[in-house]
Amino acid sequence: MLYNKPTIKSPSKAGYLETYQLETETTKVSIHTVVGGYESFLGVNDKKRLAYVLRGMGDAVFEPEGKTVATLLEGTVVEVPAGQSFKMDGQLRYVVVESPNGAEVTKNLKDQDTTATTSNDSTLIYVLNGIGNLIIDGKTHVLRDETLAEVPANSTYTLKGNFEYIIARG
Repeated sequence: MLYNKPTIKSPSKAGYLETYQLETETTKVSIHTVVGGYESFLGVNDKKRLAYVLRGMGDAVFEPEGKTVATLLEGTVVEVPAGQSFKMDGQLRYVVVESPNGAEVTKNLKDQDTTATTSNDSTLIYVLNGIGNLIIDGKTHVLRDETLAEVPANSTYTLKGNFEYIIARG
C-alpha cells in the first residue's frame, strides 16, 4: 500500500500539534508538527524509536532527567532506547518511527537497486527526499518526498531510484 497523504489525524494534548499516523501490528510511523511548544512521548512500551527532523529547529530532551540529548535542525536523527520517555521542544515538523527492531535512515542510489524480503510482519518505508520506485510482485509504485509505503509480510520488493528513506522492519 502507498500513502501519499497523511492517513489519520488525531487531536493533540497541548493544542499545538498536528499528528498523522500509520500503525501496523508491530510498527508505527507518525508525523508531528510542534509550533512554539513541545510534545512528550512516554516510555511505556518495549519499542525503539527514531525521530527525524523534516523542518525546523529545537531540542530533544530525555525525561525525567531533563537531559538535552540533541539540538534539532533539519536532517537530525535522534535514536531513543525502548522504555525511555522524551520530548521534542521547539518549532518542528518531524517523523517518529516506533518498532521493536528499531528503524534506520538509509539511501538508495540511482545506479544501485535494493532487493529484500520482508519477515512475518510488514515493513514500512518513509521517503525523506528524492524520487524512485517501489516494485512489489511486479507492480511499480512511485515514491517521492514524504511518501509512506507499506510492504506486506513475506513479500519480496525492489527499490529503484535516488532517494533517502527511513525503513522500519516489523
